Amino acid sequence: MAEAFPGELWQDGGRHYLKRDGSTSHPELSPEWLARITEVPLDLRETLCSCDLQLSLTVGDVSDEEAQSLEQFGLKWPG
Repeated sequence: MAEAFPGELWQDGGRHYLKRDGSTSHPELSPEWLARITEVPLDLRETLCSCDLQLSLTVGDVSDEEAQSLEQFGLKWPG
């Protein structure tokens, strides 16, 4: 299952965050993820909510603690 989580990438004090519309939580992006941010190809812009940049992440089996950390992005885990 794939899902897009649009937002604005911003930096504060050397840290990078995803500011999502309508959300009071702005999750910090892991520094190792920054090199994986790429421009969205034109043919995928509509699919990816008209975003200019993308960060593709894949999640396998994770612990409850790791799942809570990733849920900051709005991910909902199957129950």
